[in-house]
Amino acid sequence: MVPLHLVAGHLGTGKTTVLRNLLAALPDERIGLVVNDFGTAELDAGALAAAEVRSISGACLCCTAPAGFAAAVKELLDAGVSRIFVEPTGIARPADLVDTLRRLPWRERFDLRPLIVVVDPERLDDVRKAQAEIADILVVNRTDLASAGSLAATSAWVSGLWPGPARVIATAFGEVPASILDPVPVPAFRPVPRPTPDETWSARTWTWPPETVLARRALLGALRERGLERAKGIVHTDEGFSALELAGGTIHEAATGWRRDSRLDAIARDPAALDALGAVLARAVVTEEASVGLEIVHADGRVVAWTPEALAAIPGGLDDVGTAVPGRTGPAAPISGLLGDAEGLAVAVAADGYVSEPTAVDVLKTGYVAYDLAPEQGGPLRLLLPPGTGSSCANVKSVVRIAVRPDTGVPRATSGSGR
Repeated sequence: MVPLHLVAGHLGTGKTTVLRNLLAALPDERIGLVVNDFGTAELDAGALAAAEVRSISGACLCCTAPAGFAAAVKELLDAGVSRIFVEPTGIARPADLVDTLRRLPWRERFDLRPLIVVVDPERLDDVRKAQAEIADILVVNRTDLASAGSLAATSAWVSGLWPGPARVIATAFGEVPASILDPVPVPAFRPVPRPTPDETWSARTWTWPPETVLARRALLGALRERGLERAKGIVHTDEGFSALELAGGTIHEAATGWRRDSRLDAIARDPAALDALGAVLARAVVTEEASVGLEIVHADGRVVAWTPEALAAIPGGLDDVGTAVPGRTGPAAPISGLLGDAEGLAVAVAADGYVSEPTAVDVLKTGYVAYDLAPEQGGPLRLLLPPGTGSSCANVKSVVRIAVRPDTGVPRATSGSGR
């Protein structure tokens, strides 16, 4: 398989310099390079001379141009390159790129290597931290220009990451060893600390490969009702990857960019509680089923199923969605008719397991569900938002579910009967 490397980082972190140095270390290889249209401007002619370059113009790889990104990767594979590098824009979400790559029908033709994320310790705000949390290899660049306080703050932040990167490299001028291109093991699981040093506590750990999906509602119910003292994990659910922590009888939940695996650690006084949790987790694994409609999961747990015929009967539908979303055709139902008086945030789930970023329900209500599309057009159902909403990442092909959650901030907390 062809090694494929994602090199991510915000503008000004030096990720292009890191990439240039890596290309220089591979003079005997035929390199494929996928960049956004302005990415090649900073790569010198020598670095590009032996590379097959595919430039994605006018769009972010993870949001508005995933189809172009997928096509570019396939073109490079067909061209016979020995290695592929992908440099997205600074605002790209690496997790979305990983999700896109894992869903490709030619996934077996490349080996997705450790994700490299470059950060600048002097410019490490919450947005940049969120992008870097998925890093397998975290490159802390520009250390020569950083203050001692910024370096200490960055070190403290890295130490607190859970599960955290497999490797951290502090450097200047983008100088990194070529060994960062090699595979790395998944970081070891750090178990939940015991509430007291009492030896009567029982503990258990479950792990799943990243492609295994668990039903979120079943998972939350199991954590809430199984007599557990504490639990912590990151799990790929049917509503996206979630970081979960049970403490003091409350489940704290937050979206996460972690994509390497799913893992859950739990402790309880009674080992039978862990046995019961394991049985529920086994039943919560989602099997792929053909969908013939759209599920709306409301914040109170209600699930309403809509068939294409029911969608066609919703008032305010369009005979041609192209009048609201240029470039698309076919009949469509207004999402406002599906969500009613719902508020907060929602995620859209595709048939292949892709989950969009949380989007404001009020924004989704401006969009439509096209319900009579061929599979090659993203059908049979496709969620579409008009231009100018600022949420192009919610335009989900083959959508099968929209799940609403209260907008309580991040992290989210649920307790009581809830969902």
